[in-house]
Amino acid sequence: MVAEALAGKSQLLSLVDEHGRKILVPADRLAYVEIGEPAPRKVGFGAL
Repeated sequence: MVAEALAGKSQLLSLVDEHGRKILVPADRLAYVEIGEPAPRKVGFGAL
């Protein structure tokens, strides 16, 4: 999807966050995209 937006094949880049919210980014304004695995939340009071 990112490659299509950068190549001009799509006018909008559509992303969905971890809460199910949809984010639309105009392809001509696209400057930075970080793609990765979701990080698990840390719970509790561990050693710092």
